[in-house]
Parts: sequence; C-alpha cells; structure tokens
Amino acid sequence: MGVVDIIHNAQDRLRWGIWAFSHAAVKKPDGLKMPAGSYISWCNQGKRLLSEEDIKFLAETSNAALRDAKETKKLMAPLWYIAAVQWNGNR
Repeated sequence: MGVVDIIHNAQDRLRWGIWAFSHAAVKKPDGLKMPAGSYISWCNQGKRLLSEEDIKFLAETSNAALRDAKETKKLMAPLWYIAAVQWNGNR
C-alpha cells in the first residue's frame, strides 16, 4: 500500500475532518468546551515536504474552522449531523 495522500487525493474529506474536529464540543455547566487548536502530523510524507499551497490550504481551513467554532453558542443537533449538512451545503 502506498502513501495515503489525503491533502491531494481527498481534500474535501480533509476539510470536513478539520471542521468536524474543531467543532467537537462538550456541554458543561459553564458553557461549551471546544478544542483550542489542531494537531496535524499525518501530513509528513518522508522527504517530500508540503508545498506552499498545501500549507496555505491547511492554515486557511484550520483558522476558518477555529474562528467559526469560537462563535458557536448552542448545539442544535449531534455534531456529525451538523458537519455533514454544512459540508454538503458547501459542495
């Protein structure tokens, strides 16, 4: 099996995953608790470095998802449902 190259072969799936992770929330008595950032280590492809365009995609997608997540005040449905509907609407 070759190298999994999600950033080039399944970019929409990667975008969905970044948004889904960023919006994962736990309801607490004092409000929602959401991730404070991301950990992206799976992009390592040995000696092949990510291009400037790849880095730009990751940064812009992650930053937009985190900004949007910070604005979330109330959960209306299970996360997987909301993320799937939003992803489908953006296609």
